Amino acid sequence: MKNLLIIPFVMLIAVGAYAQKKGKKENKENINVSTPTTLRSPKSEAPAVDLKFLPLFGGQPRSAAQQQEDQAFLADCDRSFSTREEASKFFETRAWEYLQEGKSDTAIYRFNLAWLLNNKSVNVYWGLGAIAAEKGKNDNAIELLEKGLALEPNNSALLADVASVRLNKYKVKSDKKELKTSFDLLQKSIQADSTNGGAYLKMSVVYFHQEEYDKAWEYLHKGTAMQIGGLDIGYLAELIAKKPDPQGKFK
Repeated sequence: MKNLLIIPFVMLIAVGAYAQKKGKKENKENINVSTPTTLRSPKSEAPAVDLKFLPLFGGQPRSAAQQQEDQAFLADCDRSFSTREEASKFFETRAWEYLQEGKSDTAIYRFNLAWLLNNKSVNVYWGLGAIAAEKGKNDNAIELLEKGLALEPNNSALLADVASVRLNKYKVKSDKKELKTSFDLLQKSIQADSTNGGAYLKMSVVYFHQEEYDKAWEYLHKGTAMQIGGLDIGYLAELIAKKPDPQGKFK
């Protein structure tokens, strides 16, 4: 893991929940979709940007040609799936699979296609936000994740992930407002789901930054009692350096 004060950003949301049969995946992946290739300008110029690789197609108005391409894609999906929501979930699944394979550009494109099919899908914004966060684009990540929160404001896991990115911004700029926002988000996350161990672990980090080490230990113990897997060993070492574990469990 990275430096303890940069919260590891792991987004494995509900990949299994979208699992499709392999044969179905192989057939429907051919729906008017080709694996995108980065478009480049002549060698003397910087690489051109293909909007397919930008979250939500870069937020740019679609040209007439692009709109025509979009309509052809949607028509193909309408013929192949029962609903556009079903089609959107299919492309969300493929996006996560590509991301797990390290193909973030292709993952972004698949999330964009899922968004064309259903712009009310929380998981599209969540996935694109995850990719932006992994690339260190904290402002973009927050913008995308908050679009998801607008749809599901009490989603405990999503609230905790937005708090993670806010904590990353605090690490970069030492802006106390980001720390306060992280605290508020995590409080809401825990209120929404008191069994969300990850939210407790992230709240421990907030208290660490506030130099409230007893509270940091309290929330770390609560979090690890629910899920040991989310514990950052680097963070644990720094917390121990500031104050030994009052319960003596970690040394």
